[in-house]
Amino acid sequence: QAFEKLLISILSAIEKPVFNLKKLLELYYELLNQNQTKVDKTIVSLLIEWEKENNLKKIIHQIKNQ
Repeated sequence: QAFEKLLISILSAIEKPVFNLKKLLELYYELLNQNQTKVDKTIVSLLIEWEKENNLKKIIHQIKNQ
């Protein structure tokens, strides 16, 4: 749970999609499943914005429907 909070802080500090953002989102998705938690409110708007990127659509869709 502490790692999930750290990852939320990292993701919320990213303004534009960066190199390896997909890997960070995959880690976040795994942590959501493992901890059985929902998407944090602070990154929902970022996910919507990042979803416009073709290479991130699939993982963001998985996170949103988790």
